[in-house]
Amino acid sequence: MLTKTAINAAAPLASLLADKGIMLIPMVGSPIAELVQASRYMLDVGVAMESLPDPAGQTLTEYAGALQASSAEEVAGANEHDLLMEQVTDNVAEGVRFTQSLARTITPMIEAVNAGVEKALDGAAAAGLNPLNIVRRDYSQFANPVLVEGLAGQYGLVHPDQFNLTLRIPMPENVADYLLTGQGAIDEAVAGYVESIGAEGVKSLWERLFGGEASILTQIANEHKPETYGDAALAMIIVRNLQQSAPAGVNTSLEEMNSYLLKMQQQLGRILFNVPKQIDASVASGRLVLNAPRGERPRGDIVVNGALYQQYLEKGGTPEAIFGALNDGMAPGLNDLLEKQDVYSKRWSVTKQTLQNGELEGRFRATVTALSRGIATLIAELPEDQLIAPRETLHQRLAEQIGQITGADLEDRWALIRRLICRVIFPHTQAEQLLCLIDGSGKSEAQIEEAVLTATTAYVVKWCAAFITKKSV
Repeated sequence: MLTKTAINAAAPLASLLADKGIMLIPMVGSPIAELVQASRYMLDVGVAMESLPDPAGQTLTEYAGALQASSAEEVAGANEHDLLMEQVTDNVAEGVRFTQSLARTITPMIEAVNAGVEKALDGAAAAGLNPLNIVRRDYSQFANPVLVEGLAGQYGLVHPDQFNLTLRIPMPENVADYLLTGQGAIDEAVAGYVESIGAEGVKSLWERLFGGEASILTQIANEHKPETYGDAALAMIIVRNLQQSAPAGVNTSLEEMNSYLLKMQQQLGRILFNVPKQIDASVASGRLVLNAPRGERPRGDIVVNGALYQQYLEKGGTPEAIFGALNDGMAPGLNDLLEKQDVYSKRWSVTKQTLQNGELEGRFRATVTALSRGIATLIAELPEDQLIAPRETLHQRLAEQIGQITGADLEDRWALIRRLICRVIFPHTQAEQLLCLIDGSGKSEAQIEEAVLTATTAYVVKWCAAFITKKSV
């Protein structure tokens, strides 16, 4: 039976609708209509509700009296309204429990498909990021008088000698000890370079020096290339340390090894002694870009001379102009870049847009493919008792849904996956509606039960509203 509490709870909404001249009417034959028809319980509505109209044109006070006159219980002692309410709520509760259970089943499915998409996109460059990156190399530390004098002071007059590297020396586990001199100023000057090349760079240098493949020393540390000055300094330190303590596994006599290392030391010393002059010459030449990726659409690091790059920025230069010049297959010097800033920058702007469009298209295709594969796997693994149609039918439905995906859908991938699973595998349920309400509740994962309760309440309200129409009075 309707209680005073229920009637009073509805009073504010009834007043609002009455003020607007709106009447709510249950749909004929619906559960709500049957409940209204069976509501024969006395209503003590009070003065505030006297002016509200009812379907028969009476005031609620008059209507309450009419209900009071027909409020007697049936002969069996049961109230018709109560019996109907119990039946309706049982049916609704069963549907809600099923939908809640299904929602909890679908969430792990969404997570699994989403993880597959993430994996498919791993390593893909995000649209909008530059495929090129400026890396500054400041070689001024290798012109440090303390470093030059400490490592190469006695080799300034040594004549060049094309020295072949044929001795094989295994790299020791404590290779870091071979990169130190014990002289604070020198170690500090070289430390930044060691950090920049990392363990792989040190290993590569050691292999080129002592891999026994007859490399030419000047290819390891070419005095005409500032980017190799760091290698020359590290090689010099390693050679000096090897003379003091050779690692195990050297297949030559100590005398032969020391003679070999002395020749290396002389040539490396000669190179390092001339580094300050070479750095000055490099700056004077305006050679800004030391190394860069090539090709139609280059990607990767552009190594620039740190001293020149600073001058370039101070004079109004931009990274984009360098990108534009390199993308055209050019490697202009400092002055040319500054003179043609606008030309090169505009070229890069066009190229960047093309690259971004390509990235977007690529990510779209990769995402759609991963979605299709992920949900197809769910269909293939779905237990027989959960199938509402042959798997072939579900796969066809998936293809139709996949074909309707747009770029805008990818902005909320979770919602997209939720929609696909619910409409392909569980279209006969209200799972999508409940999951949307749960996800839209704003609750954190730790508050999921509260979110489910809030969403379920909204779900039941929507169910009731579906059986109600309105008209103006």
